[in-house]
Amino acid sequence: MNIVTLDFETDDYGGYRHKLNPYNPRTRIVTGQFKYNEEETRVYSYFKQPLMKDEWPEGLVLDNVDYLVGHNIKYDLALIWQHKQLQDWLKAGGQLFDTMVIQHFLNGFDTTTKKLKLDFVSEEYGFPIKDDYVAESLKAGKKVSELDEERVIAYGKQDVDNTYGIFKKQIKHIKTRHPKSFYELVKLFSQRIVALVCMEYNGLLVDKEILQTKIAEYEVLLATQQKALEKVFKQKLGDDVDTNILSTKQLVAVLYGGTVSVDVFEHKLKDGKPCYFSNKAQKAGQPILIRSTKEKYIQGFGYHCETYTDKGAQATTKTALQDLYIKHSNEFITQYLDYKKNSKLYSTYYKGFESCIAWDKRIHTQYSNCSVVTTRLSSRAPNFQNMPGIFRNVFKTSKKYMVAFDYNQLETRILANETRDPILLKELETNKDLHRENAAVVFRKDPKDVEDKERKVAKGVSFGLAYGAGAKTIALTMKIPLSLSTHAVKCWYDKYQKVVITTTEWTKEVEKNTKLVDGYLKSYYTNPYGKMYSFVEVIGENRKHYNISPTVIKNYRIQGTAADILVIAEVMVMRWLFDHPHLYNKHIKLVNQVHDELDFEFSEEGVRYIPEIKAIMENVPMYMKQLLNYDFTVKLIVEAKIGPNLGDLVEYKI
Repeated sequence: MNIVTLDFETDDYGGYRHKLNPYNPRTRIVTGQFKYNEEETRVYSYFKQPLMKDEWPEGLVLDNVDYLVGHNIKYDLALIWQHKQLQDWLKAGGQLFDTMVIQHFLNGFDTTTKKLKLDFVSEEYGFPIKDDYVAESLKAGKKVSELDEERVIAYGKQDVDNTYGIFKKQIKHIKTRHPKSFYELVKLFSQRIVALVCMEYNGLLVDKEILQTKIAEYEVLLATQQKALEKVFKQKLGDDVDTNILSTKQLVAVLYGGTVSVDVFEHKLKDGKPCYFSNKAQKAGQPILIRSTKEKYIQGFGYHCETYTDKGAQATTKTALQDLYIKHSNEFITQYLDYKKNSKLYSTYYKGFESCIAWDKRIHTQYSNCSVVTTRLSSRAPNFQNMPGIFRNVFKTSKKYMVAFDYNQLETRILANETRDPILLKELETNKDLHRENAAVVFRKDPKDVEDKERKVAKGVSFGLAYGAGAKTIALTMKIPLSLSTHAVKCWYDKYQKVVITTTEWTKEVEKNTKLVDGYLKSYYTNPYGKMYSFVEVIGENRKHYNISPTVIKNYRIQGTAADILVIAEVMVMRWLFDHPHLYNKHIKLVNQVHDELDFEFSEEGVRYIPEIKAIMENVPMYMKQLLNYDFTVKLIVEAKIGPNLGDLVEYKI
């Protein structure tokens, strides 16, 4: 097995919102460090003339190389992504290992950022820490090319030497202490980086006209909501208070009662007489006022607070407000939550989209393999994973069509496979409408008499439970009475008894492994093919219960398996694209992953290959058996939808 360990040091010359974005045309490679197997690391300096992105670095030779190894190799790969030498190597079967991804697995998917940084991992494995000079200089805002060349070269060489040493120790640890399936899964997550770089590089094309229209609509909505909230604040706080609906102190006073600050203005006195501005002053003849503040007690709604922060303050978190609404049904609370939600959506998505549009009118989000404990994919700049459906029509195609391949009821199918619940398995096998069947139980009707709104309730319960939600969260999300959501959840668990039994066994295993360490509850759980999840919960002063939530435990198991399915799908789809070079990027372009969906741009000629991609994604259970020795016997169904943008899609009938 021939390995090249690599690392680049780069400069960013502006032109994009996010520093050191590898897709910025103005990013430059300043040094390249390459270690061929056990040989001495070769360092190539481009200080005199830094390399442009996609310019092939001198010294990097991929002939007869089986693996490229790096720490956060996605960044390094992106810098040379478009070069023919790399593309040819990948098409010929070249593979990756990322020591950061491997460490994420060995840490049990603990998302503490510092634990994945190269210096931290180096120290953990007994390797020397790099020179602080370079790191501190970069933090101070200097460019790599402005630093001492010899020290930068030494810095980069240490990076590569440490990475190679870490890699050898990681692989030895995995092969001696973990099943072969764990090793294969690590390889898949590393190889998945090829698909991530492909999607990041291609990006999503933005329809600026639609985006501007949406921004204007949202600004009107937020202004209306803000005005309504300010009216309630003014009623409760009084005219003498300068209201601020974003003030936690004022919100506490409105909800629970409490003190707020009031501005007081008094005449400035001299010898017992008021002072006035002189004739030369802009406010000539007006009295001089001295501003001070005093505390004023507000009764507010007078609700009893049942939730406190760890510091003992009355809580105004989303969960605390949702609890208040369930108890008091006050529309002000839902209005406030809606305003906060819409403000977040506006700043994160509409305005966030606008600030992330790059030179090519596309958004090149940055995906992370190592930010979520369930190993689900995350993204930033912007976060596409939490993007509501109303934003999707902002993204259009530069070809003919947008095509989305989405796994149908993936979490439910995973739950059926993991628990082997006979009723759930039979319903999926016979293609019954699960939500209609469950709604019939909840509302005591014949399935054919179930109304759409009743089916919607059952669907919300199924999806909520799959994502680890409880009755309270489902009630708030769907805006239905807590009594109804509680009843619907009970009906669901009464129907699927094997689900209850199996998930209870998962909880017992986690509880058996739980320890209290320095104020933290710590535990772990290992799935059938060796994937270990760590559980960590902070024990605050106001915590009443000292256990790890059963819904969290179930969520990790279900979402973790869903993540693995998507990883395998991406790897296999990329292999297929590489095997069809006449289609790759020319007629079929992979541009995004969100939740259980892969998004593509298709030309007219590429459309006839939709069934092949659909079949690859549906055949993931076969690959799970071959690579992980894991039996996934429930049929996976992928729905293909096609349209001019991501929002206006219709079913593609095969």
